[in-house]
Amino acid sequence: MSTLTITFTTTRIFAHDLVSELLNIGAVSAEETKQKGEDVAEVVAVFGENVETQDVIAALAESGITNIPYVVS
Repeated sequence: MSTLTITFTTTRIFAHDLVSELLNIGAVSAEETKQKGEDVAEVVAVFGENVETQDVIAALAESGITNIPYVVS
């Protein structure tokens, strides 16, 4: 099995909080990777084996984080 990588698009202001929460819910790594515009940032999170996308999204929702666009790679 391989790792799960999810790229989230969010505001620059919220990116730091999102990184912290992703690490809290079990991401192996999470970091703001690039700024797409003045107020937009990307956060890339890597999860270990046996982690599924819906589990990550559900854990974020339990923390009150919803409706964040993401791409799985």
